[in-house]
Amino acid sequence: MYFTDSFQSMGVLNLTPDSFSDGGKLSSHDLVSQQIQKMRTDNCKLFDFGAESTAPFNKAVSFEDEMKRFEELLYPILKDLEADEGLSIDTYKVEVMEKLMNSGKLDHKQVVFNDVSGALDSKLEDFLLCNPHITYVYSHNLAPDRKSTQHHMDYLCPYYGVELKKHLVEYFEEAKNWFKGKGIENTVWFDPCFGFSKDYQQNLDLISLIPSLIEDLGPGQTWLLGISKKSFLRQLSAPDLTREEQFKRSEQAHAAILTFWQHSVTQQNQIVIRLHDISLFQSVKRCKFLYES
Repeated sequence: MYFTDSFQSMGVLNLTPDSFSDGGKLSSHDLVSQQIQKMRTDNCKLFDFGAESTAPFNKAVSFEDEMKRFEELLYPILKDLEADEGLSIDTYKVEVMEKLMNSGKLDHKQVVFNDVSGALDSKLEDFLLCNPHITYVYSHNLAPDRKSTQHHMDYLCPYYGVELKKHLVEYFEEAKNWFKGKGIENTVWFDPCFGFSKDYQQNLDLISLIPSLIEDLGPGQTWLLGISKKSFLRQLSAPDLTREEQFKRSEQAHAAILTFWQHSVTQQNQIVIRLHDISLFQSVKRCKFLYES
């Protein structure tokens, strides 16, 4: 997938009834279309569709239920996507991606398989080799297999600070070798996956580690980073605030973190920011002059 800027946005569209921050808000074709159009006005060209919430407090949904949501809410808007726009499918089920790709509905589209499982298994290998034109997102998740993805908080990373970064470098280097061995390393993005297999302090550590982590993995790599609406950002606020006020404060912190990343991450790598409010991303980008002058 080609970008003209090293710092780009990916708009989140949850087609779910139970996502914590926006569950049930996109329950019709018209509502999905309106949200896409709103994101377009802020120059977003990549849209991430999810039909299952992976928050630890939610139950996994069946293949059939996940597909039904995609069929009812994703398929109708595909004809409206413009030639320079891409779509990302947020699922850890390879069989869902197979069904979507085999439907013919995604033909001639720029497609990203946004997989939070962290599983490098034979099912994934077969799928990627059969679909070499799609982009694949490989995530940091220590759940032992794809079926355990929903229970990622049962498999916490044991490292903090510098040791956490060392672990992540080794984790992604091993993955790079796996993808290189299959001949598909050029279509893979990396995601350190905030909130997955990480506690509150590890997520905060990771925020500050991102620039050096990306530098250590070398130039030319595309990274997907997403902290939008994450619960650990709300925990930065006083506990007696209302839920609405906590979300407001977390978005203020979000903007500050994106400003830090935009300023400190080398432009030799492509950074894609996954978030719900694209206007916040654009505000951060417009402030770039502050540290370039």
